Amino acid sequence: MARSTGPSALEHMKRILPSLLAACLAFAHAARADHDTPAGQSQHGEAYNEGPRQQAHLMPGMGNVHFPITTRNPLAQKFFDQGIGQLHGFFYFESERSFRQAVALDPFCATAYWGLAMANVNNTKRAKEFILPAEKYKAGVSPRERQWITALANLYREPKKDEKKDEKERKKEYQKALQDIVKAYPDDLEAKAFLAVLTWQDNGSGDKKIVDALLDPILAKNPLHPANHYRIHLWDEGQRATNALVSAANDGFSGPGIAHLWHMSGHTYSALKRYSDAAWQQEASARVDHAYMMGNYVLPDQIHNFAHNNEWLIRDLNNIGAARRAIDLAKNMIELPRHPKFNTLTKGSSAYGYQRLLETLTRYELWEELITLAGSVYLQPTDNNDHEARRFHALGLAALNTGDLAAGKKQIAALEALAVKVASKPAATNAPAIKPDVAKADAAKTATKTNNTAAATAPNAAPSKTNAVATSAGVTNNLAKTTSTNATNRVAASVATTATNTVAASATNSIATSAPKEIAKPENKTTNSTTNAVAAVRSPSAVTTNAPPKTAATTNAPASGTGAKDTAKSDPKKPASNYGGASALLALG
Repeated sequence: MARSTGPSALEHMKRILPSLLAACLAFAHAARADHDTPAGQSQHGEAYNEGPRQQAHLMPGMGNVHFPITTRNPLAQKFFDQGIGQLHGFFYFESERSFRQAVALDPFCATAYWGLAMANVNNTKRAKEFILPAEKYKAGVSPRERQWITALANLYREPKKDEKKDEKERKKEYQKALQDIVKAYPDDLEAKAFLAVLTWQDNGSGDKKIVDALLDPILAKNPLHPANHYRIHLWDEGQRATNALVSAANDGFSGPGIAHLWHMSGHTYSALKRYSDAAWQQEASARVDHAYMMGNYVLPDQIHNFAHNNEWLIRDLNNIGAARRAIDLAKNMIELPRHPKFNTLTKGSSAYGYQRLLETLTRYELWEELITLAGSVYLQPTDNNDHEARRFHALGLAALNTGDLAAGKKQIAALEALAVKVASKPAATNAPAIKPDVAKADAAKTATKTNNTAAATAPNAAPSKTNAVATSAGVTNNLAKTTSTNATNRVAASVATTATNTVAASATNSIATSAPKEIAKPENKTTNSTTNAVAAVRSPSAVTTNAPPKTAATTNAPASGTGAKDTAKSDPKKPASNYGGASALLALG
């Protein structure tokens, strides 16, 4: 019996394959059109194109907090609580990741979207987008949660054309809304905590007792609540920091997995000149950051406070005499991966490391090492005018202190060229720029006047000595005016508080006033021209003292915009106390 023949399976597949492919392509095109999403971007909206990519996991040490929400998924509640603890620690990157996980577990949880907006306090554009689904789904949550969502939505709502409310007025309304929540739910510790930090941020130097009154009941009920963090910020100013000593002792333990909480205790101890204790705290913070980076595949400068913490640690190490450790850490900061957004020669670890390395080498007068490192990757020339000014300054000091007047003059010339370069650009204050030819003419006139004055003041001085000293004194002012306030302003007596774009405008005005003072009263009349040149470069509070510079970076705020002040200052009379506690830190990382 003959077997019937029909099309084979392969032939059948060949016939239907074109139609299947066409259907798939049509579906993909429809989906793409439906979401209008460019390749590689999130279909959930533009706000999701940034932020963390990996899924969240429950992390130890995120703070003992609870903020009940309406959800059918118990795990979503756990991730939400984790996000709240991270908010209190200004750990915004991970806080957003936690809230994203809560949304993934419960897409209709309105309060989880509110959390995403809260985690973007420094990115209004993203916060506005995240609050929209919170409003969309808020009918399904409790009245208390609706109050939180409505308050934040009103803060971020775009004003209508005829509406005259400004941002300041909307913030006042937001603060009033949080006050209403605290009144309606007096046992809600998180409501008091968020109102406390908002009141501190909005009122600035206002009545601190109001904020303290909100923090007291929180810490009375839960002494290890991360609101300890807020009390440290509240009293982060000189001797008044004693009001935060209890919170400083507890802050790290209130969120041991959040590095910033360990760091903030260092603010209190530095303000009170307890530099050994401050260094211990900053090292604890660094260890926590290192463990976090290794466990979560995060680059150093993706952590908002990483660079600031380490540069502060360098200053604390300098204040307790640990210069070698300070140098090693500064070099490490320069070596770290250059994240194109967060770590460049103008911001992040590389910028801080460069500054602190120069400061440490200058403060401890390690001139030979400074000169050697200037020829390496650590202190190489850059396109950053601020760095170049610092570099010329330090190398000028190193050359003169080692007796190399030729090299010193070379740094003077480089700095003067930089001054002309910067002065040719309009200042940030819209002041007219000085023309290069006018600046040179003024400088020549002033230098002549300086030399004449110096000769009259010290008639026994040889012309070469007078010229060298006057020139060096001019360098002092040029260097000081070129450097920003977070450079080595202890070296010059007349450091400007402006950045390098004002150097040429101000340097020539101060040369004549400072040179005669240094020449008229030399410590030793028999010193040679090199010694006098060095003396002229040094101000009365030169590098021979232990006073560290008051730096602009000392007011460098965390990314959260808290404006926390760095008050670390040197105390020459305080002995370098024992830098201990290393064994206690081993458990941290």
